[in-house]
Amino acid sequence: MDQRRTAEWKRGDHGRIKVLIEDPAVAWFGDFGRYRSAGFEVAVCTGPVGDQVDACPYLVEGQCELWDAADVVVCGLPLEQAACRHILAEGRKGHPDTPVVVSCPTDLDALEEASLAHPQDTVDGRIAAIRRAMGGS
Repeated sequence: MDQRRTAEWKRGDHGRIKVLIEDPAVAWFGDFGRYRSAGFEVAVCTGPVGDQVDACPYLVEGQCELWDAADVVVCGLPLEQAACRHILAEGRKGHPDTPVVVSCPTDLDALEEASLAHPQDTVDGRIAAIRRAMGGS
């Protein structure tokens, strides 16, 4: 599991929306500038590999500083893996008011109402979905 944050995310309150991207595709790590230009500060977590729940502090300790600080979460985790489904379930339970953008197909009934799924999994697609999830257009 790999986690990265922009320097501004680490510093705390800076007036920007904090976006946590949960996604094993490390290619997203190179797109921080595009999110920043859109008014967001980003943190990325690749999540556990397979079903290695012991690698995720959220699943082991019941809390995650990234979820705790996030204004919105973008989930691109492979939902066919049990550990990833558990992360989303814990996130929804522990942070019910934090919008979650699901960027992969899901049939998790518990997430359907609280999540905004979008089919275009690109940076622009994610930025648009984050804005919709936060109540903007």
